[in-house]
Amino acid sequence: MILRIDQVMSNGENRFEVRQEGQLLFLGSTPFIKPAAMIGGDYFRRLELTDAAGNLILYSTYDGLKNAVEAALPLSWLYKDSKQLQIYSILNNTDNVMGQFYYEQTAVADMKYVFSFMDRAIFCYVKGAGKKEVVSVYENERQIGQVTKPNCVRDNLDCYIAHFIDGELSPAMVSFFVIYFYYMRHSNSGRVRVGYTKNVSYTFDKNSKMYNKDFIRLNFGEEENDRLEQFIKDSFNTKKNKK
Repeated sequence: MILRIDQVMSNGENRFEVRQEGQLLFLGSTPFIKPAAMIGGDYFRRLELTDAAGNLILYSTYDGLKNAVEAALPLSWLYKDSKQLQIYSILNNTDNVMGQFYYEQTAVADMKYVFSFMDRAIFCYVKGAGKKEVVSVYENERQIGQVTKPNCVRDNLDCYIAHFIDGELSPAMVSFFVIYFYYMRHSNSGRVRVGYTKNVSYTFDKNSKMYNKDFIRLNFGEEENDRLEQFIKDSFNTKKNKK
């Protein structure tokens, strides 16, 4: 499964389109309020995923009190197994709770995003890899997917390419996680910018070993790996991106 998640609006609201082989599958939205803002309750922090016609598929709820308690204990991971932040519950269109997204810290340099649902725990490790940012996605000790983001952003509009082994996760759940990840880590809410922002970044921490630079090639083939790498290079070539 290969999905492309494009941010199509960032001024006044954050909106996304999700495509597979060029076909529009989903629409997504995140709040325009900053994630760290002290104002705004659950309604103002709601994330949504709909089908292409706008029918609701998944949405989130935010427990302000629980998140505030966790945030108020900055070193709580020292005396309990882990510290969880940015906790959002995942609900379907019949208001049934499907699981949670959260950011987990278990040591000084051991941090990851997690989504849990249907008795499954999926761990997502972020790595700066030069001109791209990579999220390596694991269940237990096995890698099941990778999300790749070019570190060049035009007009505050992000783009993500998701590669997942077929049958591991639904396209809707992968798309909703990417939208959550954007909101927590890359949201440009409150900023209006025209033009390009480029960044070359390398990160090294305890979880750097979770990044497998050959994951795409081994699971999707040499041609797809080359296509992804060319996409990253083209993202940095502003002349090619101009319309």
